[in-house]
Amino acid sequence: MYCPLSCFIVLDMFPVKLPRLTFVLIVALFAGCAQKTPQTTNNSDSRQKAVPAQEQLTIAILPTIDCLPLYVASQYGIFDSLGLKIKTVIYESQMDAEQSVVKGKNIGCATDIIRTALLQYQKAPLRYLFSSNREWELIANKKLRISKIQQLNNRLVGITRLSTIDFLSDYITAQLKNEQLILRPQINNIDTRLQMLENAQIDAAFLPLQRALYARKKGHTLLAIDKSKYDRLAGFAVSTKWTASKENQDKALLLSKGYDIAVEKLKKNAQSVLNEKDLQRFRLKGYESLLQKPQSFAKARVATTAQMKTALDWLKSKKAISSAFSSDTLLLK
Repeated sequence: MYCPLSCFIVLDMFPVKLPRLTFVLIVALFAGCAQKTPQTTNNSDSRQKAVPAQEQLTIAILPTIDCLPLYVASQYGIFDSLGLKIKTVIYESQMDAEQSVVKGKNIGCATDIIRTALLQYQKAPLRYLFSSNREWELIANKKLRISKIQQLNNRLVGITRLSTIDFLSDYITAQLKNEQLILRPQINNIDTRLQMLENAQIDAAFLPLQRALYARKKGHTLLAIDKSKYDRLAGFAVSTKWTASKENQDKALLLSKGYDIAVEKLKKNAQSVLNEKDLQRFRLKGYESLLQKPQSFAKARVATTAQMKTALDWLKSKKAISSAFSSDTLLLK
């Protein structure tokens, strides 16, 4: 049986009782090995005309609000109008989405600039295309009566390793007294992370907005984070194998254009655009209010020099990349 990267657990060096740690390891291992097959969202949908398989490209997205414009552009003919034949495949794990591009299954994926830099350093064929406004919220289990991040010392916080939310975990650690640490089990599958939070198998977790709102309605606690710390660090990357030709480089830029057109469409009236199946796929059923937030949809942006510096400086501080690695090849230009 194939066991994806989401089975791997990383913990800060901090003492923890063996039985609980062992339990978390086992749960994460089996949860990772039992992940569902990613959902292809529109290759059989009656709203899109069938096209020959060789003409159609696939991109890996997450069920997060910032990926919704890519889904809408694919599902509702926006990419078609730009001369692109695109279908979207939903992954529950960002690392699995990234690996699908590394292995040549998809031509692009939802990711973040930190992981794109790391993967590029590891010789993966990826370049960062644009930044999005993906939001994460830190939710603590209601049984702990934790109300602020300063109370998270020696607690298990579910993350994805060497990613934007791992970067945020360092920000949390900096808020703790006496150089105490948080423990960071790597739980890549978003739904598994939420389930483990609900079952008190972890103490807190970073969740996308829909899952966070669900958890809050169940009584779990939102912990305040300065969102400027991770503004626009998430986004979308494409395969350099695919963009090797000038023609495909131009198509990659059309992905950004289609994204922006879909953003405008969703800003006008997202609920009139999306049907019942769309809401279910993005875990928005019952949480449609998220679609009405002014900040929910934002156009694609090219990553700034400051964002690239933040990503590389942090990775170098973790000794994940060499000090000589630069951002020269990070972006698709």
